[in-house]
Amino acid sequence: MMTREEKLQRMAKAYYKLLSMLKDELAAEGDIKDGLNEGLTKFLSNLEIKLNRSKEGTNYVSAKAKAKLQDGDKTGLVFEHIVPKTKYIQEPCVLAAIKGQFANGEKFSEEAVRQLLERYWLIALITKEEDDTLTNLGLQKKMPGDWDGTDVFARYKAAGISLEESGQD
Repeated sequence: MMTREEKLQRMAKAYYKLLSMLKDELAAEGDIKDGLNEGLTKFLSNLEIKLNRSKEGTNYVSAKAKAKLQDGDKTGLVFEHIVPKTKYIQEPCVLAAIKGQFANGEKFSEEAVRQLLERYWLIALITKEEDDTLTNLGLQKKMPGDWDGTDVFARYKAAGISLEESGQD
């Protein structure tokens, strides 16, 4: 089984290479850029599934989801990115590929992508009801407005959802 660090390194290498190859198309307006957005949104998730060899791996699980699993019930469960990937991983990486650096001035590199993934690429297993709570609070695809950029669990705390490590990295 591959460690989390090994997975993130492979994901960073592939994502960096992909974005580097596509940077001219990403910088231009038009059909190619528009068509790429969906593929870029799913690229890292699909790669992680391949590296895990399943859709089962999560970093965290909510207490309610864990209770369902312990009862043998896998219905009504949702895989959720703890930090929304489009806004906090994909968009910064795409802009960095185009400009050659991230907003903080750090050079666009495989290592910088790996560090971003290390910080924000975390998956939780939660219930559909908990997912609905995030949506109802307007936190489905964004972090709270006062987010400090550090506490990756801020949206879950705001929604009253407790997470614990799953032990499935």
